[in-house]
Amino acid sequence: MKYLSEKSVVASYKGFQQCMTNKSWGYLAILKGCKSSIHATVPYEINLDEVSNFLENIFNLSSVKKEYDSGRFLYVVFSTKWNEYFKSQGNYTPNIYDIAVWAYRREPFADNITRQDLLKKFSRDFNIPSSLFGSCFDISPRDIEFVDTLYPESSLKTELNHIGVDVSKDNIDAKKNSVVASPGEISRGPFIQTLYAGLEITDYVIILQSDFRLLYGGSTKFFKPKGVSEKSSNPSYLTAIRTKPFLLLAGISGTGKSRIVREFAFKSCPKYLQDEAGTTPGNYCMIEVKPNWHDSTELLGYYSRLGKAGYQFTKFVKFLVKAKMFPKVPFFVCLDEMNLAPVEQYFAEVLSILETRKHPKHPETGEVDMTRVKTEPIIDAQYFRELSEMPLAKHAETGLPYSRPLTDRDIYLKLFGLDTESAIDEEVGSRTELTTEGLTLPDNVVIIGTVNMDDTTHQFSRKVIDRAMTIEMNGGNLRNMFGGSKNLEYLPEEEQKEWQQAFARRYVTADEVLEAHPEEANELVEQLPERLEEINRALKGTPFEVSYRVLNELTIMVGVMLDDGKTLEAAIDQSVNNMLLMKILPRIEGDAEMFALSREYKNKVGVDFDNRLEWLKDLAPDLNESSPEATADNGGAAGLADKDQEHQQTAKEKIEEMMDRLNNQEFTRFWP
Repeated sequence: MKYLSEKSVVASYKGFQQCMTNKSWGYLAILKGCKSSIHATVPYEINLDEVSNFLENIFNLSSVKKEYDSGRFLYVVFSTKWNEYFKSQGNYTPNIYDIAVWAYRREPFADNITRQDLLKKFSRDFNIPSSLFGSCFDISPRDIEFVDTLYPESSLKTELNHIGVDVSKDNIDAKKNSVVASPGEISRGPFIQTLYAGLEITDYVIILQSDFRLLYGGSTKFFKPKGVSEKSSNPSYLTAIRTKPFLLLAGISGTGKSRIVREFAFKSCPKYLQDEAGTTPGNYCMIEVKPNWHDSTELLGYYSRLGKAGYQFTKFVKFLVKAKMFPKVPFFVCLDEMNLAPVEQYFAEVLSILETRKHPKHPETGEVDMTRVKTEPIIDAQYFRELSEMPLAKHAETGLPYSRPLTDRDIYLKLFGLDTESAIDEEVGSRTELTTEGLTLPDNVVIIGTVNMDDTTHQFSRKVIDRAMTIEMNGGNLRNMFGGSKNLEYLPEEEQKEWQQAFARRYVTADEVLEAHPEEANELVEQLPERLEEINRALKGTPFEVSYRVLNELTIMVGVMLDDGKTLEAAIDQSVNNMLLMKILPRIEGDAEMFALSREYKNKVGVDFDNRLEWLKDLAPDLNESSPEATADNGGAAGLADKDQEHQQTAKEKIEEMMDRLNNQEFTRFWP
């Protein structure tokens, strides 16, 4: 264990005292309290006690530090020039090494700590991308010394006193004097109270002690860290859907698999798509899979020259066309009992189409449109062009019909036998994509399959599992049924919009995550392949190894969690845990011989495990806290699960279950 030397700490204080004001340290404490990447104009909720404790620890020289536990919050919004703040304070630009050394003056480090490692940690902890260091600070190198033991506070007081610092009151500030109040006493101390008291600060950040949402409307979205519950293990439905629009809900009958799909639809369905009876939202489609489905005709339709000739459009295809008309609304397809028929046979085209998702480029400028996602066509354009026999408008003078290009709106109305649909956006309805490009898979469509694993159903091939996000829903407390079986109802408009936004997907490729989070990009490029490579080493020589697709989706899931305000460490650990549960463990099955590790391979890779499952268990993140969904308020988009939902398995616990099954039955797999 290493610590910063007393000599380096004193030098850092001398370095920043003329250019880092008390307000500058207060600003730094706020950045740290945001616990996520800083985005201009985005509101953040900050735990005031964490800010106080941070300032107390670095500016109180006594051996006893005051602990704050008020439960209060600050609310901040940063301007587009937030990173320029530090250069506007003091006599000259502060040096980043001086600031980092003082900020971590009591921090323990690994024995191999370097100056570069110190800056990486500073970038993560204070949410300042390393790419912005040059615009915030002087980045000239400093000599930094690491030692084996931490100096006592009394010794540091003596050394600071030698350079003229007033240490008589223990509480010092960014100048060579002490402060009367404790550094963490926000209402009296010089670090925060003076920060938001002046008008000039509004050039960089707005700071309030009141909730922005209450003052300026309820639609404001906050980056609100959830504390320790962020380390939870429950694979979030929302996170999975925002990672990929194909989800499998697996479990025994009666666990609410199909109900939760309907719940998604009810919560996000706008008024113009609601049915009068209140039973079937217009953004929901239930398709019952039949055991005799051995090709895609029942799902995607077929071309017929008999009877009513032409392409026979199915319920599923019509629903996809409808989804194209309302791109801002999430649409949900529930494939009920999906594995009653062989999925890779009747669903093959959709599985392939899912892998062609990409953000389109403008045909003239070549600029990528990040607001839309397109795929290869799932239904050819020629079948939509054949719908031109629909009644056409007649010329006012001759009374003769005249032709016009069929718009997407025309085709939608034709397929559903409607006369008008006023809720369709004019720009969307006037497109002719269906007759020119064919039917692509709309990005606002989420396909969710419900599956039971028993002797009446088909096993999933690794091709299917590799392309889906799997969530197991077995178990549950039977007592929770009483009083909890409420009818699904539509929500008020504001809550609908909140839910609609909750399902919106941002990323298709891993590179898009790296571009959106440049400050975390290096860590992601280094850590994520390493985590999967280690898992592959445990699975070496089996058909269960994972490849690029899993890495891409792991990166996207991390990006989704970073967008939600999670720390990088928490986002990576939770995502690896979820990928094990959703993508990797469902692929695994076999007997004792399949999981045994040879002596030669153990010696080669340097592990002591006798079987692969033991190795995987060791690699799985150690997550034991309850789920944020399980503890959230049911009224919002974060409250999917019941408050009294039982603990959801972590990957470690699932692997233990599989190991027990192997020991008792000499064969194991993910599915019960």
